[in-house]
Amino acid sequence: MEQVEKKQITKRKQVLNKKDLGMILGMALLAGFVICINSSISLRVPLFQVAGKTIESGQSALVLSLEQGIGIVAGLSFASLIGHFKNRLLLIVMFLLAVCLFGMSVASNLPILILSSVGVGFFYSIILTIIFNRLSESIARSLLNKATAYVLLGCNLGSAISPYVLKLLALISPSFSWIFLAYAIVSFLLFLLFLGFFLNAKMAKKV
Repeated sequence: MEQVEKKQITKRKQVLNKKDLGMILGMALLAGFVICINSSISLRVPLFQVAGKTIESGQSALVLSLEQGIGIVAGLSFASLIGHFKNRLLLIVMFLLAVCLFGMSVASNLPILILSSVGVGFFYSIILTIIFNRLSESIARSLLNKATAYVLLGCNLGSAISPYVLKLLALISPSFSWIFLAYAIVSFLLFLLFLGFFLNAKMAKKV
């Protein structure tokens, strides 16, 4: 009898509850969104124009290399950032991601495009690291592989749908500026959403 009860308890521990599933779904969607942004940058930066002329392939390769390479710096700096800002880090990074995307949308020359895209690369890398860090902290070890698989599925879907997202945005305007302005707006709205969650949690702790 006791063995049956122990097996039932163990089985319950090995199943994700509704709260865990909700958190994982949210993380998967966020991961998919930032991966979609990154894929869109790879697809659209080669079409960036300066003074009415598309930038050279070497210049676009430089922008994309710097945008991807900054992820190394993001990884190295994550421990100190999370240690200093703690639960506020996601809020700060979402806001700065929106700012950098807005910078890309208004870029009129190569230096501004490079600066903005490098910022996007840094903050998107930090967001992904936050997601997997929170998974490891919040999900039981026995369920962590399953939770990670769901988030990685979100990442893959974000990359896969990016061409279709760009086509959808192009129905309004195919311009480089509009595409990254749209991403900036969504990022800012997510920042406001996370700000609401953060303030609610803070108020709940006081009560």
